[in-house]
Amino acid sequence: MQPQWLFPVSALQVTPSVVTSSYTVAKELYDRSRGVEFLFRLGSSLGLLVPFVDCCPASSIHAFC
Repeated sequence: MQPQWLFPVSALQVTPSVVTSSYTVAKELYDRSRGVEFLFRLGSSLGLLVPFVDCCPASSIHAFC
């Protein structure tokens, strides 16, 4: 059985933002990494030391954005 959340690198070429706009794969990866970094910094500044609190939103960014 194939894991449902593992995708080949080639899947980055067909994300909605790349297909329907002038976004490049590099720009999309940069924006996603900045979003995840923001979430981790926010969690840290709020004193949320539980990694689970940061990892769930970070996973959501990669899965649904």
